[in-house]
Amino acid sequence: MALIPNIDYPTQIVAGPLTIVDGQISPAILFTLPTGSSPNIIIEYSIVRGTLTEVGNIQCSTNGSVISLSQDDTGTNLTGVTLTPGISGPNLQVLYTSTAIGQAGQLWYSIRNITN
Repeated sequence: MALIPNIDYPTQIVAGPLTIVDGQISPAILFTLPTGSSPNIIIEYSIVRGTLTEVGNIQCSTNGSVISLSQDDTGTNLTGVTLTPGISGPNLQVLYTSTAIGQAGQLWYSIRNITN
């Protein structure tokens, strides 16, 4: 889609960096988002772990008790980090695990909400 000239397009706020611990075997909470006003959320993220890089998105839809998701990612080499959304009360939690490679990582993310 081409951009229309003379239109101010909003810039998304990027949060981070958040630390990804090396060798995190049990799922740990990376960040939490309220879902009350927006049941449909798209999370775009970037991970850097030493020389490994990854970019992706997670599309989530929830009714407050069940979550459905679709995930897509690519990178120079996959970072060994697995992101998993979950529901806790009225919040969407993004949890992660990571392989042990001797290198912690950092994650940046932005959020888009789609309201009905």
